[in-house]
Parts: sequence; C-alpha cells; structure tokens
Amino acid sequence: MRFEKKHVEVIDDPVRHAESVYQRKFRVAQRVIPWEPFLSVCVTSQFASLGKGYERHCGPVAITNLILALRRQCFSSVNEGQPGGSNHVNADRLHEQQNSGQRLLPEDVFLCVSGIGEKMLIYHNMDLFHHFGGTSDALTGLYIRTCLKKYHMKCCVSPCIPLRKGLFMEWAKQNRTLYLKLRNHPCYGNHHVICYGAVEVESEDREEHGLYLAIADGWAPHLRYLAVSGLGICSGYQIIPEENRKKGQA
Repeated sequence: MRFEKKHVEVIDDPVRHAESVYQRKFRVAQRVIPWEPFLSVCVTSQFASLGKGYERHCGPVAITNLILALRRQCFSSVNEGQPGGSNHVNADRLHEQQNSGQRLLPEDVFLCVSGIGEKMLIYHNMDLFHHFGGTSDALTGLYIRTCLKKYHMKCCVSPCIPLRKGLFMEWAKQNRTLYLKLRNHPCYGNHHVICYGAVEVESEDREEHGLYLAIADGWAPHLRYLAVSGLGICSGYQIIPEENRKKGQA
C-alpha cells in the first residue's frame, strides 16, 4: 500500500463529525457493533521494529486483528458453553491450547501472518520508491483464506465486492466482519482495515442521517470510524461465520 498525505482528519466520534458537517445537533440512531467485546485493534507501529523490521504492513496487521477478534469470540463462546463455540474454530483444539497455556500473542500472529504473505509473494516487505511494496490487492482474498485456515477458523470469505453504500448495517446485524481495501481515500490513502460494525446517526429533527463504519484502522489502538458517504473507491470481503452461511443456504 502507498500511504498518501491526509486531506481530512480521522474520525473518532461519528456524532461530532456529523455535527461539524451539517452544523446541527446529531444523536446516535443505531449502534450495531457485535464484535465490540472481542475487538482487536493492533496498530502498525507496534510491529514495525519486530525482527528485520516491517514496512507497508497494513494488510498483515488487518489480518492479525481479524484472527485475534475471531479467537476471542470463540474462546468466549466455548467458556460460556454455547453450542456455537465450535463454529469458528475447532473447540477441542481451543481447549487443548488454552489448558496448555498456549495463548495467541499479537506479535506471534503478526509474524506468522506476514511470513505467510511473504512466502506466497502476496505481501512484500518493502517500500520501493514509494510505489512498490505492501499487500497485493488482487490476491488479498487468497491471503485472508490461507491465514484463517492456518488458525483453524471456520469462516467463509466472500469474493471481493465493491463497497459503497451497500448493506453495511444489515451485515453488522448478521455478525459479519468486513475486510476493507481503501483506494485514494482522503484520509487513509491506499490502506487495508477491518470493519467490526456500523453506527447510524441522525439530526435531532430527523432530516439528516449519516452512516459510519466502526473500524480498526491500524493507526490507533481504539475504534475509529469511516463515513460511508466518503468511502470513494472501496472494495472488500465479508467474513461470514459458518452458521450464518448455512442459514443463508437453508
């Protein structure tokens, strides 16, 4: 990925952002972030100096966040004895790893994910003349699927689709995460992020509405937001839990 100079600021609060755009009072109408208890919001800076050092590694960071969030959700389900606990990962394997003290550390996951990308020639750990390096957009889907398989995640990764206004709120309600590939975004430039849900805001007179995606942007260790109205060129993948996919086929 090539990181472009920011033309707009990051969004930490959808309500405040909407108020600054429309110059009127706003409030939250819907907040659907089912992954909030399991968030992983690792950032590129925490891995940049590992080993030989890393550059243009937003793709491996996004996949690392995805894997850690899925694992936390699955551990929670297994520990609570929910029947769905084995839907994302093999429950017996999780128990075995948990009892043996094998915990997934973000650094270990990142090194594994970045190594997979380098071996497959999908992630290139370089920034050659600010034009070559990072994660191949064309092969990102294969990269995600290979890494999820490595960690025994039983999820379906959709084909790459263009994402504009889309069905973001509906997808959030279906417990789906999104892997987003931003192109020439006014804030993030060319960048890969994970979307955990969506927030709809409305003006107090209900005349104006705005939809924001709750993302791990790889820059800050907390949720940030993308205004759907300003997504521009964006494509990505739905990460669909296995039980949701089966329901859709029924």
